[in-house]
Amino acid sequence: MNSDTSDAGNGRYCRHNINQTKSKIMKQATVTQVEKIWLSNKEAQAYLGVGMDFFKNLRSSGRISFFKVGTTVFYRKRDIDKLIEKNRVC
Repeated sequence: MNSDTSDAGNGRYCRHNINQTKSKIMKQATVTQVEKIWLSNKEAQAYLGVGMDFFKNLRSSGRISFFKVGTTVFYRKRDIDKLIEKNRVC
C-alpha cells in the first residue's frame, strides 16, 4: 500500500504537503531592505543625533530644502548628507 494513500485518510499526508508548500513559499518570499529616501523631522534628528532646533535653524536660514505634508516636515536624506559633506572641516 502506498504511504500517500494510507496517510491521506487521517490527514497527515495533507498537513505534510501544506507545511512543505508553506516552507517553499516562505523561502521565496523574502523582502529586500530599501534605503530610505525621505526622512521625517524626527528621523532626521535621530540620523544626525541632533535636537529639534538644529533643523529648525537650517530651515529658517534656507540652508536645507524641506517638504511639508500637512504638519509633517520631510527632508531628502541626500540633502542632509550633502550639507554635512559641504561643511567638512578637514
